[in-house]
Amino acid sequence: MKTNRKPAKRGSATIHHDGARMDMLEKRVLLSGTIFIAEAGLNGAQIGEYDTSGNTINASLVVNSSLMSVEGLAVVGSDVFIADDSGAVAEYTTSGAAANGSAIIDASLNDPIGVASDGTDAFVAAEDGNSITEFNTSGAIVNSWSTGSLYPEYIVCSGSNLFVTGLTFPSGEQVAEYSTSGTLESSALITGLTGNIAIAASSTDLFIEGPSGISEYNQFGTEITPNLIPTTDDIEDMSVSGNDLFLSDNDTDAISEYTTSGTLVDASLVSGIFNPRGIFVSTPVVSLPTAPTDVVATQGTLPHHVDLTWAAVSGATSYQVYRSTQNNFSIANKIAGGVTTNSYNDLNVAADGVIHYYWVVARNSAGVGPQSAAAVGYVPLQAPAVTVTNGPHHEGLTWAAVNNATSYQVWRATVNNVADATRIGNNITTDFFNDTTAAASTTYYYFVRAKNAATGVGLWSVVETGELT
Repeated sequence: MKTNRKPAKRGSATIHHDGARMDMLEKRVLLSGTIFIAEAGLNGAQIGEYDTSGNTINASLVVNSSLMSVEGLAVVGSDVFIADDSGAVAEYTTSGAAANGSAIIDASLNDPIGVASDGTDAFVAAEDGNSITEFNTSGAIVNSWSTGSLYPEYIVCSGSNLFVTGLTFPSGEQVAEYSTSGTLESSALITGLTGNIAIAASSTDLFIEGPSGISEYNQFGTEITPNLIPTTDDIEDMSVSGNDLFLSDNDTDAISEYTTSGTLVDASLVSGIFNPRGIFVSTPVVSLPTAPTDVVATQGTLPHHVDLTWAAVSGATSYQVYRSTQNNFSIANKIAGGVTTNSYNDLNVAADGVIHYYWVVARNSAGVGPQSAAAVGYVPLQAPAVTVTNGPHHEGLTWAAVNNATSYQVWRATVNNVADATRIGNNITTDFFNDTTAAASTTYYYFVRAKNAATGVGLWSVVETGELT
């Protein structure tokens, strides 16, 4: 049933921009920084591997002389599925090996054309077979269903829905919608189309080729922007990745790139391609990041803030930090977001000498991952401001009360060095102390520390001297 199909260019082999030999028909797949090009012609099907700058990685990653008319190409996980309109469906790993022992996983379909991927399985549209067949990555048929009077050509997947363009009689070209389980959602989602209709899908919209340009529809079939990208070029296929729309242009022998809002990014992203046909841009599945590990918070070692560090999480683009005075993440407050390093300084600890619990959460484009285990951190009790009064029989010490302190210690030395000081008072619950053991004619150096049960002893006070009068 190929009355509406665009003819392939015919001719002898040409030289690609990187020197690779390109025969009759060519398709491109972009996979997370790696491009797989399938060509089918005089020497059979060949898949070359390139980076996204066009540099050759392996021009002959796969060679299969039994496939001569490759039509569709899609990536599922780490496998590449190829549809050849001779009736064969082949599957290779992205490293070039036959995926399941034999590259040809099925040879029974009647004119397989389009291939779509939902990230788990491949869906092959057979035009003259009026069918869609689902294959898993083991090469087995999972499901197959008839498209009735629709001769399916292009097929794309968005979420759990498949959108298929094709010809019906007498209605002409239209778009049908199926669930990925094969349920018909709409046999005529969009009608009144003309030509051989290429289609691409974002998570919310459809981009459909027409005689004078590419128009944008929502996935309910309502046209949003007619001729979003005005062009009369022979667009063989389209694919969306993120916010970009990639066109396979058979007139310019190039792959062009636009934003999904219609802005031209690069008219010749890849040029010098002989007869470009299908294109599939694979957006890798991004998993939620794991919980950060090795979260450590300082415990009284810094006088006015708490520093946190943690092990970097693979795939994380930023981190969030949460804090609470209770060991309960559900009531914690987010105190930082968009942290791009694996450390954070909490400069706004509300209370000295109080235990704080900290959690770190990693995030990326997939969302926010689980929280880390709680880390305990705190700012120490602050140093008391001490006054010493000399007397004939004792030295009298007084100090200002320290927030959150429950008691105090008094230390004494005969040199100005806390390392040489001896504790002469402990668990003092008042704000004064009399040193009745002081000896005459001796200068003493006094230090006071606040303490509580939660965080222990706090900072040393500034030294104060005393000598009996």
